[in-house]
Parts: sequence; structure tokens; C-alpha cells
Amino acid sequence: MNKRFLFPILLMTTACSGDYLQSSVNSASVLDYHLQLVQPPQGIGAREAGTVEEQKTATFIENTFKTHGYHTTKQTFTFGEEKLTSSNIIADKYQDNRPTVILAAHYDSTSADVGSLGATDNGAGVAAMLAIAGNVINKIPSHYNVRFIAFGAEE
Repeated sequence: MNKRFLFPILLMTTACSGDYLQSSVNSASVLDYHLQLVQPPQGIGAREAGTVEEQKTATFIENTFKTHGYHTTKQTFTFGEEKLTSSNIIADKYQDNRPTVILAAHYDSTSADVGSLGATDNGAGVAAMLAIAGNVINKIPSHYNVRFIAFGAEE
């Protein structure tokens, strides 16, 4: 593995050892985010690419990152023959050229037509990412950046 990439990973792993690891991600917050994403009527439910539900999810994710204190960027794009619209949501602690560790998950889902709400595709990954983002915002070493990316229209 390239040393340039290994050092930031080791730094984050070291920073997450001991008591910090045990308390860093609150399982209740992961469950709360998960329910907000996938459990109607309170949550969004299925988030097929290009739908209103996917757009609601992008807004939810962007607002959550902002609430945690991150700088956000929304990359909107079109895809497919129908020219549907989706977005990638990017959240950074710092907006400069510091070495960066990236954590990402896609937020759209499939199989709404057979009753899937996207709990594992990829509601669980997004919920974990949002909880981690909230728990590490004030623990990121100042000489590194952490970037979170929520990809739309991954499917």
C-alpha cells in the first residue's frame, strides 16, 4: 500500500482507539438516521434514482451535514435517456488542500416495486456515515480533512 495513503488511515485508526472508539458512534443516532431514511410515514422510504424521494433524501443528508458543522457541496447531474436528475452531496470539515480521508455511501435504493424501502440498500450505510460525521467533527486533527460523500443514482 502506498505510504501516502496509509498514514492518514493509520492516523484515523489511532485516533479511534480505546475509550474513544467505544463512545464515538452512538448506536441510537444510527438507528434514528436509519428510521428517518427508510421508515414511512415518518421517514422517506424507498429512494429510487431520479425520484422526489431521492431528492428529499439528498436534502436531508445535506442538512444533516450542515447541522453537524460541515461545509457542503451539492453536485447535481442528469442521467439516463430520460434525463433524470440526481445529486452527490459532499461534506468537508476543511475546504483546502489538506490530506483527506474519504468516507462514502450511496443513498438511492431499488426494488420499490416489490416493497423494498432500501434499508440495506443503502440506508444502513448512509445512517452510519451520518452518525460518524456527527461524532468526529470536533475530533479531526487540524492537519487533516475528512470528507463524506453521499452518492446519488449509484444504481
